[in-house]
Amino acid sequence: MAYFRYTINDDFSIADNSERNITDNWNKLRRMTSATEMYCVHILSGSCHLDINGHEVELGPKDFLVLMQGCFIRTIDHSEDLRYYCIVVGGNMVQRLFDEVGFNLGPHDRINKYYKTLCSEEHHIAQQGFYRSLKQRALSANAFDQSMVQRILEMMLLRDMELYWVNNPKALLVPTRKEQVFYDFMKLVEKHFLDERKLVFYAEELDLTPKYLSAVIKEVSGCHFTYWIDEPLITEAKKMLYFTNKSIKEVSQELGFVDQSKFGRFFKNVTGMSPRLFRMIEEE
Repeated sequence: MAYFRYTINDDFSIADNSERNITDNWNKLRRMTSATEMYCVHILSGSCHLDINGHEVELGPKDFLVLMQGCFIRTIDHSEDLRYYCIVVGGNMVQRLFDEVGFNLGPHDRINKYYKTLCSEEHHIAQQGFYRSLKQRALSANAFDQSMVQRILEMMLLRDMELYWVNNPKALLVPTRKEQVFYDFMKLVEKHFLDERKLVFYAEELDLTPKYLSAVIKEVSGCHFTYWIDEPLITEAKKMLYFTNKSIKEVSQELGFVDQSKFGRFFKNVTGMSPRLFRMIEEE
């Protein structure tokens, strides 16, 4: 989603469009965040009008946008002077930082969700300065610079997490026993959704009965356990259908389905359309 993108390691990438005119490529922005990454986008100047998961979102200077795992993004319009930068964070790093500060943004708040916040002038200027330093050091071969990169990234993310917390103070409340059970269930789902789709597996891992675990999931999240197991799988299926030229049969096999027809039924039950129709609509 940018002219400049640099992958630092398995945990981080950085991106921006500050080096060229963005008229052509921004209009073509149409993609989906992966099932395991979080995108933190800061708007430096200009404005844009996005479609995120079917919701229209307006962004302007000093706006901060978080795109959680599995968001669909499409550009509706933008100003000629739009400038932004973006940090892409891997799921393991996100969870480590959340755990480190006791940040209880539950897994049900991290899948297919987005958050928009207006930064203060101080936060906006400081983060912009950190990003310039980060980009300069990331492109350096100096060992000290490379060591600094990880630390600057973590500091920027913690500052953005603090910004979110100011507007959502419940994120630092200690979870109840049942909420913790649900969070632990979702952590397991994030690791095993491609291989394990039966509740009994997750119940055994958590040393709980399937009946109790099912009841807790429903009570805490308001959704049946199958929703949380299916959601990351559907996100991965959409990603493969949209970004690759793999046949539907190949996609179904890689996602662990016995045959293409079972994958097709699963996909249609969840999305309301067949994999073929989904691919046709997204390619239009």
